Amino acid sequence: MPSDCYVCMDTFWLQVALSFIVGGLYIAGSIRIAEAFGPKWGGLIIALPSTSIVSFIFIGLTQDAQAVVQAIPIVPLAFGINVLYVLTFVTLLPRYGWKASLAVALGAWAAVMLPVTLTHPSEILMTSAAGIACIGIAVWWGRSIPDQKIQTPQFSKSDFLVRAVLAGLVTASAVYLAKTQGPIWGGLMAGFPAAFSSSMLLLSRRHGPAFAASVAKNMPLGNLASIGFVVAAYLLIPEVGLWAGLAAAYVTSIAVGIAAQKVLAT
Repeated sequence: MPSDCYVCMDTFWLQVALSFIVGGLYIAGSIRIAEAFGPKWGGLIIALPSTSIVSFIFIGLTQDAQAVVQAIPIVPLAFGINVLYVLTFVTLLPRYGWKASLAVALGAWAAVMLPVTLTHPSEILMTSAAGIACIGIAVWWGRSIPDQKIQTPQFSKSDFLVRAVLAGLVTASAVYLAKTQGPIWGGLMAGFPAAFSSSMLLLSRRHGPAFAASVAKNMPLGNLASIGFVVAAYLLIPEVGLWAGLAAAYVTSIAVGIAAQKVLAT
């Protein structure tokens, strides 16, 4: 192998490692901030684009802006399925425990997302419509979950480390798969519910399933904001470039999330 190829590979693995560190710390930090706002706004903040934006940044760094655009179409559906995944988990949790509930929820997520990924979807309007339909179902489902109010959750350094490692692994996997298996597989991992999984497990362990469910009921609105993010990124990146496109898309997601919270939240 030519020496310049070795340099390229070394650079790629360095970027994968950096995506693990940056992605893990950013996402775990975002969750920590969200916890300070309580169930209503915390659920929204946790669901804002975190894994996806960090994954897109590093996919852009390891490849180019076009690879990011190609990774996006599957993500809106993943965001919609994610909220059903979370509600499935918190609904089953009181009766079956976290291991069985997590296995069933993840199995259902994979049963939908893996076959869709194999079809290499490219129509973002179709996947966005499907994702929004899933969010509509989740909003209706969440209305049956009562609100729970407790003191601000307190998590240990080990809890933060667990979430950082899990989120970092998902982010690095998205970057690696986008490079080696194609952008669509990177998009699949960019939409993987890493933040949801770790948050629900820790919240249920510290404060019980009822409180975790009260946070989960507010997550659909955050995922609506995340769909706004990826659609805006898909439209803007080809026009204004990767960095300006991602920045404008993130601002769009915040606006969508706040508007959805004010209009739809109970």
